[in-house]
Parts: sequence; structure tokens; C-alpha cells
Amino acid sequence: MVAVTGGTLIDGTGGPPRPGAALLIEGERIVGITDKDIPAHAQRIDVSGRYIIPGLMDANVHLFVCITPPSSFGMTVSTSAHRGSGSGHLEKRPATVFDTWGPRQALTRTRDRINRGEIPGSRIFCAGNIIGLGGPTSPDFFPQSRAVMSKAKADAIDAQWEQGVGADLLWMAPEQVRQKIRPI
Repeated sequence: MVAVTGGTLIDGTGGPPRPGAALLIEGERIVGITDKDIPAHAQRIDVSGRYIIPGLMDANVHLFVCITPPSSFGMTVSTSAHRGSGSGHLEKRPATVFDTWGPRQALTRTRDRINRGEIPGSRIFCAGNIIGLGGPTSPDFFPQSRAVMSKAKADAIDAQWEQGVGADLLWMAPEQVRQKIRPI
């Protein structure tokens, strides 16, 4: 157990800041907040003069930062999803991120690796492509990118984003759209 002590806790509940509150952590989870009773076996980390803000969420991230494909087609997830710049239990990253536009299969693979403990990272919720829109090289986003890459590569990139929920949905009846986007 780790006790982060001495700082001013802002818990996100709307209550006033709590000077001197201790944040108790076991493993990678916050297990409690106390103003006085810190277990004797807890490792103490003094953060006097600082603020403690646990569990921040970033509700609009795009973990893929580069759409340009390498010479043999494939893309990688930006390290922003799993970059930890601190040490031990105090890493400087949001606890949770919501990726609102990206290639869903690649994002879910990264999310699953984080969840299995294979790589460190934020909890990821991902939506995939914006329903009814094309991929990143489509007229909906960056069509000029098609001028610098082959049609096959541009189509492959768009297919990774669209995954069956692209612009073709605009021409379907509501029930057809519901069936198409329903999770498997």
C-alpha cells in the first residue's frame, strides 16, 4: 500500500479541497481517502505543497496521431495511450481516455494489452469511426492526402477506420443501420 500524504486533495465530487488528506493506493487502484488513519505498513509519499487530483479523464482524444502509412502498409498506435512519465504509482497520464475517432480494431488491441497488464496505460474507451462518415482520406476529412499515396493505400487506411460504418450507412433505412452498427 502507498499513502500519498501532505497535499491538498481535489476529489472531483464538487466538495471543497481537502488539505492534508491522504490518498491510499494498492497495486494500481485507489482504495481510499483518509484525513487521519494511515495504515502503519503503508509506504508514504509526501507531496506537501502540491495538489492531488486522482482519476482524471480525457474525454476526447485521438490516439492515432499519424495517418501516413509506411512503405509496407501498417500503422501503429501513438504512445500517448500508454506513456507513463512518472515512476511507481504516480504516473502523469489520465486514468481514463475516450478515443472518439480512430481505427477501432487497432485501438481495441492496445486497450486489451493494457487491460491484460502487458503494457502500462490509461483505461481506454474507444468508439471507432464517426458513424456515417468516411475514413481519414475521404472527402469527410483529409482528401488531399490521396494526392500523395496510392489509391490502394488510401482505401486500406479508410477501411481500417470505417469498418462497415462509413458513408454507405447514409443510404440505409434506420433498421438496417441498427443491424450494421450493433456490436457482435
